[in-house]
Amino acid sequence: MVRPFIPQSSLGALLLLCVSLSTACTGEQAASPPPPTPTIAPTPTPIVQAPVPQQPPTPQRPTPNPQPAAETYPIALDVAEGATVVSRSAQSPSDWALVASQWENAIRLMKTVPSSSPQAANARRKVTEYERELANAQRQAKLSAEATPESSIQGLSLHLKKVGAKMYGAFWCPYCSRQEEDFGKFFANVTYVECDPRGKNPQPQVCRDAGIVGFPTWEVNGQFLRGYQSLEELATASGYKGPRRF
Repeated sequence: MVRPFIPQSSLGALLLLCVSLSTACTGEQAASPPPPTPTIAPTPTPIVQAPVPQQPPTPQRPTPNPQPAAETYPIALDVAEGATVVSRSAQSPSDWALVASQWENAIRLMKTVPSSSPQAANARRKVTEYERELANAQRQAKLSAEATPESSIQGLSLHLKKVGAKMYGAFWCPYCSRQEEDFGKFFANVTYVECDPRGKNPQPQVCRDAGIVGFPTWEVNGQFLRGYQSLEELATASGYKGPRRF
C-alpha cells in the first residue's frame, strides 16, 4: 500500500497557512468596532417669548351728522349779515373779494333749503337778493382794483351830492380851505353853504336855521359833523361804497 507522502517543506507551508488564516480571523474580530452606544436626544428646552405689547385701539371719530337742510336757513341769514357788515368798511380789492365770497356762501346755503321747508319761499327770495349783492361786491372789487386817488375823490364827491350832504363854512375859515383842498377840483360837486354875509353867495339865514355855530360843519344823512373831516370819515358817515384810495 502506498502511503501518501507530504514532503516536510510542504507540511511546514501548510501549517504556516493555517496559522495565518487563524491569526487573520482573530485580527478581524479584534479590529471590529464595539457596537455603538445609543445616544439619547436631549429634551428641547421650551422657549418662552416675551409678550408683544398690544397697541390700544385707535378711537374712531364719530361721523358728524350732516346739517339738516331745514336748519341752513338761519345759518345763511347769519352769513349774509356778516357780508353786509364787512361791506360797510370794505375798501381794497381783497376786502371786496371777501364780501363776495361770503355772499356766495350765503347763496349756496339758501339753495339747500328743501321745498318742504316752511322757509322755502323766503329762501328763494333771499337767493335773488343775495345774487344782486354778490354782483355788486364783484363790481366793487373790480373798481377798487382799477381805482386811482383822483377817481376815488371824484366818486366820493358825487356820492355826497347824491345823498344831499352839505358843508357849512366861511370864506375866512382855514379849516374850510383845507377841506376844499382835499377835494381839489371835485369840490365843485360838493354842496357848500357860505355862512358869512361878506362871502360869495352868502346864505346866513340858512346857517342860522340849521343851528350852525362853528366851521366847517357837515350835514350828512341827518347828522351834523362839526369840525374838519377827513375824506375817509366823510365816506364812512355817508355810506360811500366806492373805492377809497384817497
